Amino acid sequence: MATSLRGLARELGFKWSTFIQWLKSLGNYNTLPCEVLTALAAIRKTGIAFYTYPIATHTPWLYLLTNVYRFSEVVSHIALLRDLGINTAKVSVIVDAGVERYWKKRCSKLVFDYSDEYWKLFWSAVDTVKSLRREFWCFCEVVIPDYPDDYSRAWGKKHCLWVDNYTNVDRTLENVFYIIEQDRNVNWVLPAQGYEDEPKSILRSLEVYTSYKLHKRFRIGIANLCTTHSAAGIVETLKLAHEFCSECRFHVFGPKLNAIAKAVKLGYLRRGDSWDSFAWTFSRGIEVNRRGKQKYSAETAEEREYLFKTYLKRVTRILLTTQSRT
Repeated sequence: MATSLRGLARELGFKWSTFIQWLKSLGNYNTLPCEVLTALAAIRKTGIAFYTYPIATHTPWLYLLTNVYRFSEVVSHIALLRDLGINTAKVSVIVDAGVERYWKKRCSKLVFDYSDEYWKLFWSAVDTVKSLRREFWCFCEVVIPDYPDDYSRAWGKKHCLWVDNYTNVDRTLENVFYIIEQDRNVNWVLPAQGYEDEPKSILRSLEVYTSYKLHKRFRIGIANLCTTHSAAGIVETLKLAHEFCSECRFHVFGPKLNAIAKAVKLGYLRRGDSWDSFAWTFSRGIEVNRRGKQKYSAETAEEREYLFKTYLKRVTRILLTTQSRT
């Protein structure tokens, strides 16, 4: 990896004048660590973005993912970026619906639908998004709550959110149209749901969204891959999605990084697409502590910062493979 700004610009194929103009548009870019700046430059060049939240670290990041339960953390992070002199108009935020927290439990413990309490939380987050845009000028998208089908390991059986023959896809599509009608002034992410480990099942949602031309206004979230272990299944789903709609801009929820690497290399993730992950919070063979079993392998701020920057290096290398294809 290049060690100087001019070297980085040359490595990514930027003209120096274009690169320095982009750097200045970030604001006080000197406050950004090398790993962060390099990853941001790779995103700028390829147009494929990586979203996450740097949990329990002081590392600045501009592509932020949160959910309606933890939204306040992202607000604090954007304020930190502003304090560092970063132009917050360059920040992009996705507010996820938090379906994992709501639906990932034993089937016997699930309620029939989203509760009134959840909807109050969701619409409160939407209101906060609007305030965030006014205060910081950042770009914000909100994911419409959907009905997953890929938590069978937690549920103890398959298709726990189906109602008779009314599938999770049917319920998701109904919810999408209802939410859009409630507020058309939000940058919604439309969840394209499918069935567990069935790549072709994604096409029904895409057919509906494109028939109503919703893809021209909103991005579409590939929402059936969060728990998929098969990298081949993830890549096949992305392949089918882009073959079905070359105009669509996709966000992929929680895919494995090796699947993203292959999808980028094959051109199944393109400019305008993005993905998210919190896998960097686990060491994956990198020794950071010896405290035994815990939710995350990195617990201290120093450990989190180290693993986050290490993961960003992997993200950068993956994105740079697009340069060898073009």
